[in-house]
Amino acid sequence: SDIDSFTPAGPDGSIIYAIGTWNSPCANDTPIDPYSPDGLLYDAGQAPRLWKSTDAGLTWQDRTAHVLDAANLPDAGTGEYDDFLVLSAVAAAPDDPDVVVVAGYNRDGTAVVAGSHDGAGEFTWLGCGAVDGMILCASVSPTVGGTRYVAVGTADPLGGGKVWRYEAGRRWGESWDDTSDDAGWTATPLWSGDPSSILAVTGIHFSPHFREDGTVLAVVTARAEEPEGDMYTGYYLVAGKWESTCAWNTAAGFEGYPVLIREGHHTVHAPASPPALLLRDIANLAIPADYDGDRWRSCTVLVAVNGSLVNPSSGAVTAEGGFLFIVEGAEPGRELLAGEDNPWVASIAYHGACDMQGRLMVGTSFPAARTWDDILEWHADGIPADPCCGGVPVLLSTKIEPCCPQWEQSERPPSGQFNAQVAWSPDGETAWVSTSGRGRLW
Repeated sequence: SDIDSFTPAGPDGSIIYAIGTWNSPCANDTPIDPYSPDGLLYDAGQAPRLWKSTDAGLTWQDRTAHVLDAANLPDAGTGEYDDFLVLSAVAAAPDDPDVVVVAGYNRDGTAVVAGSHDGAGEFTWLGCGAVDGMILCASVSPTVGGTRYVAVGTADPLGGGKVWRYEAGRRWGESWDDTSDDAGWTATPLWSGDPSSILAVTGIHFSPHFREDGTVLAVVTARAEEPEGDMYTGYYLVAGKWESTCAWNTAAGFEGYPVLIREGHHTVHAPASPPALLLRDIANLAIPADYDGDRWRSCTVLVAVNGSLVNPSSGAVTAEGGFLFIVEGAEPGRELLAGEDNPWVASIAYHGACDMQGRLMVGTSFPAARTWDDILEWHADGIPADPCCGGVPVLLSTKIEPCCPQWEQSERPPSGQFNAQVAWSPDGETAWVSTSGRGRLW
């Protein structure tokens, strides 16, 4: 089995929900992925899995059958997993570890989301006004006046990547709302009000003070423009307010948003047409505990993206891999991973305040440096092969100086061959990492 991603829950993080695949060496057939060859199922016998741990990851229970038995889940075929073929995102409520949401797609390629109020005992399909596109990320808010929000981010080459909003109370009974219709989502001259200018939403989080500031943050890949006028696909940080009136970016009072992720005059180009498995983790967010969308001085966010750093004057690629920025207000700071030769980044996790004196973990994607062409070849046929127990590096910084951060590398990398997903417990006392192995792809 391979874990794709996980989320700690509860005041001490003792409850963990994880999604991934189960790989049976005895199976002859793989359920047919409607997004093949760039979907999320690959090898013979792969099937979706949801696991739950109640002892901080020491032991696990398989909760997949509970998801497949979700109330009102639409029928998508006669196969065992057709109704929920792939689990692509998982999120838990910050104020109730029993509230968990899983998302993915079915045999028809239709997005599917299911929620549980009892710790993955029973699930209900969150339907009505179905989500369009492939879901890449999800987040759950705390309750506000009896209402809880679920947000999912999608990739959709036709309609554009979007954030979809679902309002729930003590029961799952509402409908999905396409927030690209909200004021400010595409209100930049370059996008000209065209939602298809935004290709994918790859990371989304509610503010730690959502009850007070009503803020939701996301990182997207979208149409961007070089200073000389050349077009490319870049990364943006977007921010919204989900209150009595919902809006995004400048329409929500976030001046200078959406924020183009760049280093000075150098731009970060997203890789062209990444497969879904790589697109899902191509950009990440981490939000300090004291972030406050109502106080500009407390609007500090960490953003990690992958691709190429380009000098627009010459068109030269100056670095390739993962890039990490502190965005203060609406201004990205100096890139933080240059001293580590910019490893491709699978995930980031930060425990601390906006002063950046906390602890920052970076989970890398691969055990060694690679070009994007190397990665595509590896994705296609497993070459170059990675050692089975070599591990994937994890970086830690406890002194995040914008000019020259000090990084430590794990003395014993977590086992597995790629995709180091990292997280802190809510109290910052425990760090977790999961990885994926060769069986996830071949």
